[in-house]
Parts: sequence; structure tokens; C-alpha cells
Amino acid sequence: MNHLRSDLMVIWLVATTALCVGFLINQFRDTPLPLVYKDKAERLQDSVQRIAAKESTSAPAPVVHLPEKLSLEAFSSYVENKRVHPQKVCLHRGNRVDADGWKAHF
Repeated sequence: MNHLRSDLMVIWLVATTALCVGFLINQFRDTPLPLVYKDKAERLQDSVQRIAAKESTSAPAPVVHLPEKLSLEAFSSYVENKRVHPQKVCLHRGNRVDADGWKAHF
């Protein structure tokens, strides 16, 4: 009986120590996990707010004026000369690739 009691005490101490260490490590994360369950929509809304807060603090990207129609060779020269970042052009809303090259809408 004493052996069982000492085993249960060790298990309880290990579990309590693990729980305390887990809470402590969680507090040092960039975004600590909440102690109360949040459904998927709430977690998504929190993530969107964190991303929006990070984007608003960053410096604005430099404005580059591109012609309305831009061939692939011209686009490549812009990128090679580092006058424009390719993701900024490709991901800008309204951009699409035409058969004759890039068509950028700014």
C-alpha cells in the first residue's frame, strides 16, 4: 500500500511540474495560447487582427510606376535592376498575365 501511495505521489508531482512548466513556456511565446477554448472563427479573427497590426507597422513599399502593358523581358529587367519586387507586382490586386506579357493595373 505504501508503495502505491509513493508511486501516485511521484506521478502527481511530475504531472504538476509538467503543467507549471507548460504554463510558463506558454507565457514566453509571441502569441500565447488561450486558456479558454476558442472556435475556428474566433481564432481566424484573432489571426487576421495580428496580421493587420503587423502590416500597419511596416514601412510602405516604394511606388513604382509601370506601363500598362509590360512584356516579360521588361519585367525581368525591372526585377534584375531591383526596381520592383516581383511579389509586389504579381500579388497586387488586378494584375493578370496576358498572352503578350504582364499587364499591370495600378
